[in-house]
Amino acid sequence: MQFQCVHRYKINKFGGYRVEVGGWTVDIWPLRETWAFKHGYVLFKGRESLLLTTITNWDAVAFSFKDKQIIARPSYLECLKLGELEIVMEKNPNPSGVLMRVIRSICDRQARILMPRLVKYLKQELPKWSAQEIVIAQEKALAISLFQNEFKLLKLSGSLIGSGWAPTEVQEKIAIRRAVWCESEMIAYMIWSARENTGVVTTRLAADESHTQSFNAIRILLIYLLEQLSDISPLQLNLEIPFNQSHTREVAVGFGFKLTQNPQCLTKMILGKVMTRETWSENSNELADKNNLHLPAGIPTYSEDSQYIQIVTPSGNREHVSLEILESALSPAIFCLPGRPAVITPVQRSFSEPLLG
Repeated sequence: MQFQCVHRYKINKFGGYRVEVGGWTVDIWPLRETWAFKHGYVLFKGRESLLLTTITNWDAVAFSFKDKQIIARPSYLECLKLGELEIVMEKNPNPSGVLMRVIRSICDRQARILMPRLVKYLKQELPKWSAQEIVIAQEKALAISLFQNEFKLLKLSGSLIGSGWAPTEVQEKIAIRRAVWCESEMIAYMIWSARENTGVVTTRLAADESHTQSFNAIRILLIYLLEQLSDISPLQLNLEIPFNQSHTREVAVGFGFKLTQNPQCLTKMILGKVMTRETWSENSNELADKNNLHLPAGIPTYSEDSQYIQIVTPSGNREHVSLEILESALSPAIFCLPGRPAVITPVQRSFSEPLLG
């Protein structure tokens, strides 16, 4: 039997579904597929067994929509009232997340009594971490909450934030985040991984398009991004944009990004080179090896900016594109073709019109 979900969803890292419902992010999975049951750490006897799979006793509560009942131990509310904190299950696919949750429960939620198993866990676990490692892990865990209000202004949903807009996953050990602020208000935000060895970089960009300076903020971030990535080019740059970000998409297209089958993703190549008679062969071969984009074997002779140059796309199709479009698609790049009298690097129209007329 198949069902159609009326809400936006994605597959989460445990094989369940992450659904956006009424501003809440909800994870859905079959009860028996709970990680602790599936890996044999807790024996499944019924829905009450779920209370043995949480990190702390404060998390061990559930609500049955079927019975309209709260599922918890009889002492649950009393433990909360007394501030008694105990660890229930320390086994977890994210060990740092367990420690960070315990630390936040002690410090932020002001636990007053640490129970024996929790004290034993802390004595065993804390020596494994340096103070700097704990601070870094806390920063990752708090990344979403630190920017929560700003993300709301950018209309980023909880599921989007959790899927890579804030570096909270273990595999995202190093990420670069940049934002443009107007006084105390964040109007544009961008994040990308600092370690890319595959020749492909994925960047996420969003802006508060209701702000009068949103266009300029988006341009600032894209210019900065292209400058930073030029050092490791050539490469393919994928740009992910939330729904209903028409300004962001418009500016990105002006920087040479192309639409893809995914309406939330644009892409472009970054050459990051000056193409001359002397560098043509080496740079063209590197572009072909890394990104499977093939330029002509020999450097073309310049006739006009609208002249067509034959290329072979990564999909294997032969296409003829104008020099102007090719430079934009591979920007930052300059094609110093034989016979070309001069090259002017692109500038914003608001600057070029007073300068050039």
